[in-house]
Amino acid sequence: MRRWLLAAAFTLAGLAHADSVVEGEVELGVGYLDESSFRYGKYTGLVSDGLEVIANFRFSSRPVWDSGATRYWSLEGDRVGFDSRRFEVEMGDQGSQRLRLSFQETPRNLFEDGQTPFLGVGSQRLTLPAGWEAAEASTAAMTTLDENLLDFSQRQRRRDASLDYRLHFADGWRFDATMRRQIKDGRSEMAGTIGTNGGNSRAALLPAPVDYETDTFDVSILREGGGHLLGAAWHASFFRNRDRELSWQNPFGPQVQWQPGAGFPDGFGQLALLPDNDFQQLRLFGQLTLTPTTRASLDLARGRMRQDQRFLPYSVDADLAPIPLPRADLSGKVDTTLAHLRLNSRPLRRLNLVGRIRYEDRDNNTPQDVYQPVSGDAGLQVAAENGRINRPYGLTRREIGFDAAYRLPQRTRLNFGYENRLRKRDFSEVNTAREHVFRAGVRTQRFEAVSLGLDASHERRNTSRYVGNRPLLATRVPGSVDPEAFENHPNLRRYYLADRDRDRVQLRADLHPADNWHLGAAFAWSRDDYREDLFGLDESRLRSWMLDAGYVPSDRVRFSAFYHHDRYASAQRARSFTAAPPTVNDPERDWSVDTQDTHETWGLSLDVDGLDVGFATTDGSSRALDLSVDYTDSRSRGQIGVQAGPALAAADLPNLSTRLQVVSISATQRISEAARIRFAFEHERYRSRDFALDGVGPASVAQVLLFGEASPRYRANWVTLSYLHRF
Repeated sequence: MRRWLLAAAFTLAGLAHADSVVEGEVELGVGYLDESSFRYGKYTGLVSDGLEVIANFRFSSRPVWDSGATRYWSLEGDRVGFDSRRFEVEMGDQGSQRLRLSFQETPRNLFEDGQTPFLGVGSQRLTLPAGWEAAEASTAAMTTLDENLLDFSQRQRRRDASLDYRLHFADGWRFDATMRRQIKDGRSEMAGTIGTNGGNSRAALLPAPVDYETDTFDVSILREGGGHLLGAAWHASFFRNRDRELSWQNPFGPQVQWQPGAGFPDGFGQLALLPDNDFQQLRLFGQLTLTPTTRASLDLARGRMRQDQRFLPYSVDADLAPIPLPRADLSGKVDTTLAHLRLNSRPLRRLNLVGRIRYEDRDNNTPQDVYQPVSGDAGLQVAAENGRINRPYGLTRREIGFDAAYRLPQRTRLNFGYENRLRKRDFSEVNTAREHVFRAGVRTQRFEAVSLGLDASHERRNTSRYVGNRPLLATRVPGSVDPEAFENHPNLRRYYLADRDRDRVQLRADLHPADNWHLGAAFAWSRDDYREDLFGLDESRLRSWMLDAGYVPSDRVRFSAFYHHDRYASAQRARSFTAAPPTVNDPERDWSVDTQDTHETWGLSLDVDGLDVGFATTDGSSRALDLSVDYTDSRSRGQIGVQAGPALAAADLPNLSTRLQVVSISATQRISEAARIRFAFEHERYRSRDFALDGVGPASVAQVLLFGEASPRYRANWVTLSYLHRF
């Protein structure tokens, strides 16, 4: 790859001629990381201590302004020596055509301190080592666990390549075509479960393989003329997963409710991984100027999603499923429709109006069948009358709204808006939901040194009758279950389907006491109130405020500072119950949780250009040192309070916390008109506490085999010294 890039650079440079100007910049240097840190290099790939190569370049050729030539090209490369490298080549003819080729690689490091006894990490089949022992269905019975734990890291890598072409082939006509390929590989985390119900299920965290490939195509043609724009487009996305399933050997010993052979050593579980799927869409769009003060736009699209990957069998153990699947694959098909009409008008000199109608529909035409599953590869296949029917979810959304803006004298503007939203869902507890949204705001710069802005909104959602067991009845064979049966408590409401009032207020003030000073303050408040006195989310509140300041004492010096504070709180209630009717109606089994998350971030920044350091450059040009210093401190705290009725035992959960401190220093010294030396230093320190990870080993939970990773903590210093040359 690097040889190809160098060859391309020389080739492009050779295309330069008398009527073009070639410019470029190359940066070469070394960097040193003082301590290995997997999470410090989460998206850069800088994980190992030691030296790294710094290499960035930019070359371009453009026509001389009075030559009449139109051809140009450019070549860019960033972080060439890193795992987060990026390259881009572009060439074209100004006003006629353009071709762009780009490539980018992005790592994603999650954790490196995981432990698992499974062999074959990264493959589709996970097995246990020889000598594994598990006499019972508990992690305590895994007597050889510690000696068989293997260290592994969870890391993913994404590579994106794209080819983009644009052609202006006639007066006002344009053709665009883009092809993209994204490849993602690595490992992800999945939970595999063996068992038939909540009482006898056993689970293990599994390092699942990631080997995805997505091809995306976009083609469009449009014509733009005086007062109108018309276009048509085709979009397609094709996702492929090279791994179809993940199977694992059951690390738990026999359980009395499991079928013989379901536990170790003979038992295996199997999971389907993400299936291959396709999506294609045709789109028509346009804009039309109706009058000198009125413009309309229309967007129409029709698409289809398909998923027809072959099913896995009901169970990896064929003896547990004598009755075959009702079909070979899902034959999933979803048709999508979009229509968006927008009208913008200025009927009066000071009044601007915007009206819009948006309609979206997901028509799920996936066939329905009765499936007779085998629960967790450990039970017998359910009888036909106890089978479950798949639900082809569908959703229709319609939005009608308008906004008005009126300019008052003395640089003041009023805003008003209203929106009516309708949601219709299939196979859901609520069939229909309507929302009314009211918005109002004011902006003023009446005073020369002060600008103020205030926005407020109110949303009210009303839903049709909530039928909590509708999804259950829709998935069961008619007549096989009592019409009053339920899985979730009858008084429980899903928050996104419940009646709700939402209020928001935002305030912003900017002050300029002098030409070189800026002070700003902002405040935001919102509250969601779920009106029914039932179980579920009762309310949530957000309060946020920010201060920022900037000072520019001269053209060469800039200083800024900011502080941001967010506080989010929520309250929810529920009831612990079993199938026994007395527990369903027992208020002494009620519990509630109050959460509060606080985030604080503050930072300082100083930039100094052309600092005199007391020595001249090699060519006698001006002495200049550009200096930049930044500091950021970000921290969060999470508190979870739990209360419970007399029939339950409960306690507050431990607090959560994170803190990230970053110090960055960059100094660039000019040594000639074309050459510079850059020094950069970055110190990053991260600390976190998470009760779900800290002190929780692989066998800490009796019924779940975990990875045992800890919440991340690290301290890293990254120092670079590089040489930049411009020509």
